[in-house]
Amino acid sequence: MCRRIVGVPSKRLVHERLMQEARRMLTFTGMTVNEIGYQLGFQDPVYFCRFFARHADTTPSNYRHHQLSQS
Repeated sequence: MCRRIVGVPSKRLVHERLMQEARRMLTFTGMTVNEIGYQLGFQDPVYFCRFFARHADTTPSNYRHHQLSQS
């Protein structure tokens, strides 16, 4: 159904939404990377870091550092 309406698989939509929220939380909150992972439903912080790195081509910590240095 998602693929037919939006043109992408439902799994991709979920991953894009998770990444959007992870980026927002890394940029605008003081939560640790582990806390963000748990908040987003990941039971293992290492899996969250791998998931993030696979989709953003950088680690959550590096992403945060880069965002903070631009402000």
